[in-house]
Amino acid sequence: MKPVFSHLRGKGHISSGYIDDSFLVGYSNSECQLNVDDTLQCFHELGFLTHDDKSVITPTQIIQHLGFVLNSIEMTISISEEKHNKLYGVIISVLKQNMCSIRAVAQMIGMMVACCPGVEYGTLFYRQIDREKTAALKVNQGDFDKHMTLSPKAHQDMLWWVENARLFTKRLDHGKIGHVLYTDASTKGWGANMANVTTGGEWSTVEKDHHINYLELRAVLFGLQSLCREISNAHVKVMTDNTTDVAYINNMGGSGSFLCNDMAREVWAWCMTRNIWLTASHIPGKLNVVADKASRVFDNSTEWKLDANIFPKLTAHFGTPEVDMFASRLNYQMTPFVSWHPDPQAWAIDAFTLDWNNIFFYAFPPFSIIPQVLQKLDTAQTQAILIVPNWPTQPWYPMLTRLLIQQPILLPKHKSNVSLPFKREKEHPLGKQLKLMACLLSGDPCQ
Repeated sequence: MKPVFSHLRGKGHISSGYIDDSFLVGYSNSECQLNVDDTLQCFHELGFLTHDDKSVITPTQIIQHLGFVLNSIEMTISISEEKHNKLYGVIISVLKQNMCSIRAVAQMIGMMVACCPGVEYGTLFYRQIDREKTAALKVNQGDFDKHMTLSPKAHQDMLWWVENARLFTKRLDHGKIGHVLYTDASTKGWGANMANVTTGGEWSTVEKDHHINYLELRAVLFGLQSLCREISNAHVKVMTDNTTDVAYINNMGGSGSFLCNDMAREVWAWCMTRNIWLTASHIPGKLNVVADKASRVFDNSTEWKLDANIFPKLTAHFGTPEVDMFASRLNYQMTPFVSWHPDPQAWAIDAFTLDWNNIFFYAFPPFSIIPQVLQKLDTAQTQAILIVPNWPTQPWYPMLTRLLIQQPILLPKHKSNVSLPFKREKEHPLGKQLKLMACLLSGDPCQ
C-alpha cells in the first residue's frame, strides 16, 4: 500500500494506512471530503473493495480508529469503550487472584502499554508491575506459566487504571509554556531558579549517597515544590543540564534505574495534583549558571539545629507549639515550618512577613536576628518558645527578660546541643562555650 498512499500524498492529502484500515485527514470539511473521494476512487480503480457499512466516509471531528477515539474538537485521544472493557476485565481478573500466572500479568501489562497513547499519565502506572513481572520471570527461569504474587503497590497501580483509564484522556496540546524552571544538582546540594527567584540547599546525609542522575531528578522535584507551589493549570518547562533527567521526565519514567523511575513518578505525581504539565529540555552546563551556583554555594549559618532529644523535653515543659518559625527541610523540629527562602517542604516563607498573632511557635533563629524576633514578638498577641544564647551583655537581653512568662531553662553546655543535619561532625564556632537557654515568651502584656 505504500505506493498507493505515496500517490495520494503527492496530491497533498494527509492519510495513513494500517493493514486494512485507512485514516484520512483534512484541515476543513471540504478538504477532508476531497481526500475521501480521491482515496475511494483510487482504491476502486486498483480493484480494492471498501466496506461501506464499516467505513466512515462522511467527514467528522470525532472518530474511532484502531481502538482509540480521536477528537479534533477538544484535541484529545481516548481509548474506546471496547478497549477499556477488555482492559478492565483483565485487570479485575488479576486483582481477584492471590497468585496469578506470569503470563496473565504480562498480558495485562501489554494491554496497559497499548492503551497509553489514549490515557494521560498511563505510562506512570505500569512500570512497577512490569518490574515485578521481570523479577518473577528471573526467579522462575523465564517460565511464563509459573505463578507470582503482586505487591500492594502494584495493586494500587492496577486500581488506578480501573478508576482513571477513561477519565484521563490524552491531550494533544498542553498549551503554551507559561513558566521556565532551571534546576541543577551537585554532590553537595540542589539549586533552582525561576523568574529571578533562586533557591537551593544541601543534601541530607542519606540523599548525598545517591547517584547524580537521581539527585538531578530530586532537584527538579524540590525546584517545583519550592518555586511552583502557587502555580496550577499550567505548562512548565524544566531546563536541566542532565540528559537522563530530560528523558525520565519526558518519558514519565524509565526502566534503566528503578530509583530514577520512582523519582520521576514522584515529580509527575506532584504535578498531577496541580494539573501542571511538564516539558523537559537540555541546557548546556555552562549556561545553567544560576542554578548551578545555588547547588554548590550555601549559607550554613541558618542551618544549625537544636538536639532533637532536647526539643520534646521543652515541649513537655512549655507546651506544644504549632509552627517551627525559622527552619528548613533539614533542620525543622516539627511541621509545619517556615523557611528563610523557598523550600520544598515549607508551609510558608520568611517568618517576618507573616502575622504572628495567635500562633504559638517555636524558634531557634540565627543569633544576628534575635533583636528583630523580639521586636516583632513584642507587638504580637501570642506565645513562643525561643532558643537563644545566655548573653546578658547584649542590648536585646532586657527586652527578652521583659517578655518572659516563665523561668527560662538553661541548657547544659555540650557540643552536641547544636549541629548541622548534613554535617554532624562539624562543631558550632562557639563550641563548648555556647550557653543556650529556652525561653517561653509572650507579647501579650496581660500574661
